[in-house]
Amino acid sequence: MGFDDLRRFCDQLGGPIPVYGSKPTLDKIKHSFDFAFTGLNIPGYVHPDPREIEGPFQIGETRILPVPLEHGRWIATGFVFERGGRRLFAYLTDCKLIPEASYPLVQGTDTIVLDALRWREHWTHMSIAEATAAAKRIGARQTYFTHMCHEVGHEETEEKLDPGFALAYDGLKVEFS
Repeated sequence: MGFDDLRRFCDQLGGPIPVYGSKPTLDKIKHSFDFAFTGLNIPGYVHPDPREIEGPFQIGETRILPVPLEHGRWIATGFVFERGGRRLFAYLTDCKLIPEASYPLVQGTDTIVLDALRWREHWTHMSIAEATAAAKRIGARQTYFTHMCHEVGHEETEEKLDPGFALAYDGLKVEFS
């Protein structure tokens, strides 16, 4: 429910924030945050511009591919960002599993951000071991783990990770050339 976290961008953008999602996802967000979608224009709060997606879509020069992910009993959506046919970045959070049919969409992506809740297994999120195995199968040059809980100590976890794997952190910037 990170919708509230978008507030920090409201003043910077000075207008509505495009919110991309499948119909079921947008319906859930509209239900949970109905006041943001009703036109109340609460100062400092998100003014969403919902944009329903049904498949790959384009923003500027970037092609974005939705990637179905399993999140317990629910389907979540990850995204792969491409330019010039090159898979630059994949954002795969809030998931327990990357379905077999989704691997071809993400394989060979240069950099990925992947759900890795904790060392112990969980029924709706990948453990660090599960995320590491998925990332190795994807074959990214760099993997950042996110969605960690309080059980994951940053320094001691970083020491255990293979080269090319790191924990994401607030303020991390990933640049592409």
